[in-house]
This record gives sequence, C-alpha cells and structure tokens, in this order.
Amino acid sequence: MEIAIQRGRALREIFKQDRLEPLPIEFQMAWLVAFNDRRFDAIEPEDIPGRLKTLESRVSASGFTLDSPREQWGLGCGRLACRRSHGMTRRRTLKQRRDSFGEIRNIMNSMKTLAYLEICK
Repeated sequence: MEIAIQRGRALREIFKQDRLEPLPIEFQMAWLVAFNDRRFDAIEPEDIPGRLKTLESRVSASGFTLDSPREQWGLGCGRLACRRSHGMTRRRTLKQRRDSFGEIRNIMNSMKTLAYLEICK
C-alpha cells in the first residue's frame, strides 16, 4: 500500500504545470513511459521537478517523436533523466498508448460538454 501512495505522490508532482502553458506531447510521452516503467519510484517527490526539467530539455534535443518505437522511448528515458528501480516493463506500443490518450481526451471532452450543458440548464 505504501508503494501505491508513493507512486501517487510522484504522479501528483509530475502533473503539476504552469497554467495556460501546455507541455510538449513528446515530453508528456517521455514522463509517461518513465512513470509506467517505475523509474520515478526511487525518487523523492521534492526531487521530481528537477528531474522533469532535465527530462524535458533532453527529450527536446533527442529528436524522439510519437512514432518512435517504444523501446527507444524506454531506453531513452533511462539515459535522459530517470533511474530504473524495477525490471518491470510493459510491452505496449507507442501507438497503443497514443490511442489510449485519444480515448481519455474524448472522455474528458464529453465530460466537459455534459458539465457545460448542466450549467446552461
């Protein structure tokens, strides 16, 4: 249970961003891959912002795209900013993850529309 709480705290730190300043999608993919590979598990929450800044600058210089193979992202993240603490990896392709993002985005847009319609009643 403590591990789940620690991962939740790390995720909360990762989600923090400046208002009206969206982060590049390649950077979002990089931290998502790193988080799913449990590379933030051994990092204290207060150290995460510094690691994310390093990760963002190195991802922008790496030339990774959403079409880059999953293995490239996973290996790249290890070199970019994060230390691997577990050998567990998921074998989902980047396209599957991108499709999942699309589904989540559609669900959130639907929820926003429903909330707007409720307000307008």
